[in-house]
Amino acid sequence: MEKGIRRATEEASLQDGSLSQLLANIYLNEYDQEMKSRGVTVIRYADDIVVLVKSKRAAVRLLESSRTYLEQKPKL
Repeated sequence: MEKGIRRATEEASLQDGSLSQLLANIYLNEYDQEMKSRGVTVIRYADDIVVLVKSKRAAVRLLESSRTYLEQKPKL
């Protein structure tokens, strides 16, 4: 959407489409492995992520480190 006008694009996959879920799984596979190496329990379906921690402090720290990790990762 640009200036309130919706425009079609050929560059993106449909959200909730099977290709979108496949690409999310490919893209986030390294994230899964990183969390596993840290001993963090992650439950994920496509781009929906649940991370299990013991405290609010741990959740805040992990959220920040996850953001940093995912923002530095090259896009597909």
